[in-house]
Amino acid sequence: MRIRLLGTGTPTPSLKRMSSGYLVEVGERKILFDFGPGAYHRLLESGVKPTQVTDIFFTHLHYDHCLDYIRLLMTRWDQGADKIPELNVYGPAHTARMTELVVGEGGVFGPDLAARTELPMSQAVFVARGGTLPRSKPRPVVREIAADDVVDCGPFSVRARAVIHAQPILDSRLRGNDESRRICDSPHEPGQRAGCSKSKPGSTVRYSHFRTAEGDVAMAAKTMFEKIWASHLIAAEEGEALLYVDRLYVHEGSSHAFAALDASNRKLARPRQVFAHADHYVPTASRAGGVDAIAIPEIRNMVKLLAANTARHGVTLFGIDDPRQGILHVVPPEQGITQPGLLIVGADSHTSTHGAFGALAFGAGASDVKHVMATQRTWQRKSATLCISVGGALGPGVSAKDVILAIIAKIGVFGGAGHVIEYAGSAITGLTMEGRMTLCNMSIEAGARAGMVAPDEVTYAYMEGRPYAPRSGSGWAQALAFWRSLPSDAGAAFDREVALDGAAIAPMVTWGTNPEQATPVTGQIPDMRNLDVELRSEYEAALDYMGLQPGMPLQDIAIDRVFIGSCTNSRIEDLRAAAAVARLGRAVIPAWVVPGSGTVKAQAEKEGLDAVFRAAGFEWREPGCSLCTALNGDQLKPGERCASTSNRNFRGRQGIGGRTHLLSPAMAAAAALKGRLTDVRELLQ
Repeated sequence: MRIRLLGTGTPTPSLKRMSSGYLVEVGERKILFDFGPGAYHRLLESGVKPTQVTDIFFTHLHYDHCLDYIRLLMTRWDQGADKIPELNVYGPAHTARMTELVVGEGGVFGPDLAARTELPMSQAVFVARGGTLPRSKPRPVVREIAADDVVDCGPFSVRARAVIHAQPILDSRLRGNDESRRICDSPHEPGQRAGCSKSKPGSTVRYSHFRTAEGDVAMAAKTMFEKIWASHLIAAEEGEALLYVDRLYVHEGSSHAFAALDASNRKLARPRQVFAHADHYVPTASRAGGVDAIAIPEIRNMVKLLAANTARHGVTLFGIDDPRQGILHVVPPEQGITQPGLLIVGADSHTSTHGAFGALAFGAGASDVKHVMATQRTWQRKSATLCISVGGALGPGVSAKDVILAIIAKIGVFGGAGHVIEYAGSAITGLTMEGRMTLCNMSIEAGARAGMVAPDEVTYAYMEGRPYAPRSGSGWAQALAFWRSLPSDAGAAFDREVALDGAAIAPMVTWGTNPEQATPVTGQIPDMRNLDVELRSEYEAALDYMGLQPGMPLQDIAIDRVFIGSCTNSRIEDLRAAAAVARLGRAVIPAWVVPGSGTVKAQAEKEGLDAVFRAAGFEWREPGCSLCTALNGDQLKPGERCASTSNRNFRGRQGIGGRTHLLSPAMAAAAALKGRLTDVRELLQ
């Protein structure tokens, strides 16, 4: 069984990412699953002719999954010259009607079919192709299927089941001989690679957008992304690139990748380039008693398993008993493991954080992590480039968190889809490294594959002297020379560009259930009356979950709990900003401060920040992901409303029924003192 991904895009038009279409080859049979705009072109690129397609299945009849069906029907019939069997078509209700409206009697292509079957010139072409008159019209064999139907086609069979994708659609599981594969059950899953795979029982076919990349970086002036991509490129095949990986970051949840590696009797290719972190599941209330004191058995076992896996494979572990322990997007930068120009893969979507150093960094699923473990390489489709420039200077009380929330509010949660973002402009170069990490961290919430900031003197000053950084002397000089070659060349072209005025950005707060639904804290929840139906429905659903009303001033929203932490905002600069506000009063609601690492915690305690927080009624906790992921038992209660410095606010993110408002550390501290969303600038005056 062989599977090719023709396209995994969305309805949004793109020259680089085609809409949904999948080609499966079982023996001589060539089967299509969905066939959206652009998939026909990719079919030809794959070397398969329309006349070779024997079957087509539709999961649903959204136009981005079936529009090239018309082209397939007509071309297959026209080129087939009555010498090939009719096309077998399977799909949900209305598939037959759709087909009839195209090629049936009285269909929209009736005049075209009449011309090609009746005009002497067309008949001559038909005969020249080997046809025999009279010429028949296309009569595809259409069968409408429903959930739990099984289509038996000899060398393969397909079972349909119902899934939800805006509305009920069909998921398809294809079985050929001893192989079974699920096709199109999650057509827009982020962060997974495309490609053509010769499947084996038990392997996983993964997919994202399809793109041919030859000649993409042939121009003289290159972007930073193109430079790093080219320097890590090992091979290219069918539009997919094999890239060398400099660093791999894993955590407790990576046990599946280790298990898969063990099952195939393989070892890590470069164990010294893999770094493990106990962060997602570790307790933050107390570390007394160590691992054995973790109350939840499943979590305790995961933490122990990570230690066993890393010890067996010789991987560096920042474990629960290590004073440097912390979040995998906090520890590597502060240890100097993350460096400019590297290609970094992490077992977490927010690996984009490390792009703040001028690295290309992105997350991967368990199968890709296993592949990197075994080969120190990764297969990827090349992304487009998006430059987001933020000019001017940020005002008082405005932080990097406000900048990224303003960006996402402007471009939307899909605004960066299919792109790597490079952030530029005076407001960006004016940020500290901690601020740049916050910015790149939430590139994922804008839909991007990664985020990057060009390295500069701020970067080099941060890097110098860190444990894993190049040593002073010739090593440091060589590193600097390389790092200074990385920024995008003058005149380098980006696929898209977006500009914002940094001076116009105010402290931001989200009011809904995704980071796009954000507005300045001085504003109100939007009026829904002038929105289109789809957006209005989305907003109304968000407000219903959040228990809010249109037109409500954000500063009237009462808060139940405050969380200061996460890989977005748990570094020393974040804690200093929160402590500066905490000094101005006392928390009137529960408020947690969770440092991003043991190193951050120790530095904060050295500066007396822990004492400031405790004096103000905040709870000072141990390092970890904590309430951001809500995986370790730290959770909101149903209906509880939290002002959080984390990165995601979708339904149930911080606990079933929990309501999350994203904001900066200073804004979170202000909310703790006032018990409601508050403009921190009023306290800092």
